[in-house]
Order: sequence, then C-alpha cells, then structure tokens
Amino acid sequence: MTTHGLIAPTHRSIRRYYENVAALRAQGVLNEMSVRSPFESLLQETARLKDWTFIAELSGKSGGAIIRPDGTLRDRNSLPRGYWEAKDTQDDLDTEIKRKIAHGYPLSNIIFEDNQTGVLFQSKQKINGPYSLGNPKELAALPSALGNPAKDAGFPHSHSNNNGGDPQNSAGEEETKSDRSRAIKTGQLDKLRTGVGVGWERNG
Repeated sequence: MTTHGLIAPTHRSIRRYYENVAALRAQGVLNEMSVRSPFESLLQETARLKDWTFIAELSGKSGGAIIRPDGTLRDRNSLPRGYWEAKDTQDDLDTEIKRKIAHGYPLSNIIFEDNQTGVLFQSKQKINGPYSLGNPKELAALPSALGNPAKDAGFPHSHSNNNGGDPQNSAGEEETKSDRSRAIKTGQLDKLRTGVGVGWERNG
C-alpha cells in the first residue's frame, strides 16, 4: 500500500521514540503499561500533524462488544480515525491479535505492536508488514499509514487533499451526517465510513 506524506525516519518524533525506548530498557522495564509509552508519545505527536487527537483507553462499542483500545485517534469532529493496541514483549503478538479480533476490535485502521514488531490492519486486511520497530524506516511508515486509511476503511465522510485545510464532505453528505449522528449516539464507531485522508508532514 502506498501512503502519502510519510514522516521521514529522521523525523524528531522517531528520534524521540528511540531515546525513550533506550531509557526504559536501561531501567529493565518490561511491563506493557510502561513499554507502551514511547509508541503512545509517537502517535500523540504525529496525530497533531493531521489535527487529530490521541485519546488513551477510550471505551466504545464494536459489533455489540465493549472495547477499550490503548489509543484512539479522533478528528476535529470527535470521530474515530484509527486505533492502537499495545502488548508487552513477553506476549505472543499473533495470539493477542487473534484474541482482540475475536473480542470485536475493529480492523478498519488499527496498529497492534509489542515494542518490537508492529502489525497494521486496514479495511480488515493486514497491510504489508510485519513492521520492525527497530528499523527507523519501518517505524516511520506505521503512523504515516495509520494517518492515511485505505478507501472504505470504515470511518465517516471522505477526505480530499485541501492543501492542509478542513476535510471536505463527499457527495453523500446527508447520508454521512446520518451515519455520524447514529454512530455517536449508539457508540458503534466501527460502522462509520471514510475515504483516503490527507497526508502528514514529512520532515521534523
């Protein structure tokens, strides 16, 4: 899959990620709540490039189940654009992914990672990968891809590149308004639709 506006492997957020990981490893920290913080910081910083907001531990409904991803990315209209789920390095990532899928976690646009490997799903399909988080190029590709969900990835109104301006509504505006209202009221965020997002900044 081709993404637009990839942040460079030398972007400040990538450098900071590795600095934070090194600091935790020097302290012998292995538990999920601690080792996930560098990737959380990476998503927080890169989300701001799209005027999105990172929200930790946000509960919602998906397929009738209550889910609480480690991170949810919302746009300025408070609509979900992507998700993130972290595990610690002692877990088997593939097993944990299967468990989360069985529990109803949406595969519209989500990263699963364990501080060593990242796996990206969009439109219910695994996209490239797995990504090695120790490789700056592959690490930079993950949040960039999350910021550019595939067409029909399961979110609201289509986006077009508006030179960094506000997202533009698609021709089906009235229908998507209804979708948006219904999703917010019911909490069924996985039912929303979208198109391809605008690109993220490349350099830091």
